[in-house]
Amino acid sequence: PSIFMIYELLQHKGVFENLKGKEVFDIGAGDRREGKIFIENGFNVTSIDKKDGIDAITYEYPKEKFDIIIAKNSLPFMGNHQFDVIEKIYSSLKKEGYFLGTIFGHKEPWAKEGIITPIDFDTAKEKLNKLGFEIIWFTIEEGIGKTMKGELKNWHIFTFLCKK
Repeated sequence: PSIFMIYELLQHKGVFENLKGKEVFDIGAGDRREGKIFIENGFNVTSIDKKDGIDAITYEYPKEKFDIIIAKNSLPFMGNHQFDVIEKIYSSLKKEGYFLGTIFGHKEPWAKEGIITPIDFDTAKEKLNKLGFEIIWFTIEEGIGKTMKGELKNWHIFTFLCKK
């Protein structure tokens, strides 16, 4: 889903009622497109991206600092470290904080090419729950869509919104 859809989802789920001026952390921020909508709506945004020389796997995550953490389409590129990073995300969220992320499933063509590491959706839900997250919304998307480069490809994505 687009960041606008994600923002609307968070708004619909009541996440933004008391979060104006709060802290958002965007992991794998790329061109900072996702963070802009939060900045425009009064949030303080911190973002990291590998292209800026900041590796989300080795990054020193501050403890209980953020109200919302976003890892949209970045976790699958972290190989077998996806849940190591999600564990760090959990500790970096404030109590009652929200985590919105995506992982890619086994039908994802990039998995066959070795570009990303897929995770079975049931396994992902189990691991998220085991860490202490409450999954309050999720969706599985399969179909044709554009990459960041504008190329068409088939997608198999699990998007989830969790609460600490």
